Amino acid sequence: MKMERVETRIPGLDEMLDGGLPKGSSTIVSGGCGSGKTTLCMQYLYNGAEHFEENGVYVSFNETPLMLNQYMDQYGWDLKRLEENGSLNIMRLDPADVMQVIREDYGEIRDTLKSTGAKRFVLDPLTTFNIIVKDPFDRKMSLMKFCEWLRKNTCTSLMTVEADRLPASAENLGFEGYVADGVIMLYNLQSRNVRQNAIEILKMRGSNHSKKIVPFIFEKGIKVSPEEKLFWQPERL
Repeated sequence: MKMERVETRIPGLDEMLDGGLPKGSSTIVSGGCGSGKTTLCMQYLYNGAEHFEENGVYVSFNETPLMLNQYMDQYGWDLKRLEENGSLNIMRLDPADVMQVIREDYGEIRDTLKSTGAKRFVLDPLTTFNIIVKDPFDRKMSLMKFCEWLRKNTCTSLMTVEADRLPASAENLGFEGYVADGVIMLYNLQSRNVRQNAIEILKMRGSNHSKKIVPFIFEKGIKVSPEEKLFWQPERL
């Protein structure tokens, strides 16, 4: 049976993903500071609302709704309009409330998903859970439970994680890389005095996804070029 897909409608990305994200999956979007994680995640929600009439919820532990609106205005995305018509809900949660959210079976997040009928969900950053939940076993169980809970709510989700700038393996992501259904890596690579943005689908269960690292640019959001080659090459040891 062919797996049902959720299109990101990010130029070039669905092609790399074998048609889109597996429906109901939870995917890690990992990268360094300024690599494009927030842009990619908001573009996923924005396109869902604009092109597929799928409501989205964005949970941020760092940025306020006002700041996210200002950041994304550079791409011509009117997030305020989507919030006003109920297509998008941006929530800012205090990191200090993470344990309370977990204990209350995701309380405010659960209520928002239910009231909006959201099909697309973003958590930015998942790293906050790692800081608050100290015990490694508890962190793993909490993430597994959370991903399963999102799946039961029929959400296709993205969760951001801070990582090194250089190409890495899934093992370097720790337990998140194993628990999540997919891992998308974003890089800001340097060759001498020039930098280039790049993307890699490190993992995507049930998908014949691209195995290449390819460049992308910021042009009305993220625009991926699956057929182009990188100028960056790893330094020889």
